[in-house]
Amino acid sequence: MGIGNIRFDKLMLNDAKILEQAIVEGWKIPRVAKKLDVDTDSASSLLAATREASEVVDAKNFVEAFRSAIRQVIQHSLRKGLIRTSQSENS
Repeated sequence: MGIGNIRFDKLMLNDAKILEQAIVEGWKIPRVAKKLDVDTDSASSLLAATREASEVVDAKNFVEAFRSAIRQVIQHSLRKGLIRTSQSENS
């Protein structure tokens, strides 16, 4: 990113590369956890977040990216209990 902070310029970039490689190569969660030095729950969450982000970023066009992002927000809100199913059906 070039903002002068090692966390953003190096560490997060390296983690992103590891997560992308893990997805492409189909790594198991324990391997991802070991490479990132995190527990398996965190590794699983990071992989899921990377897949979701890739779905938006790699969309064919802006419309597909927007649809993916909105779907993810609704799904996240449902999981967190921020909206009820009956609310989402009426929207």
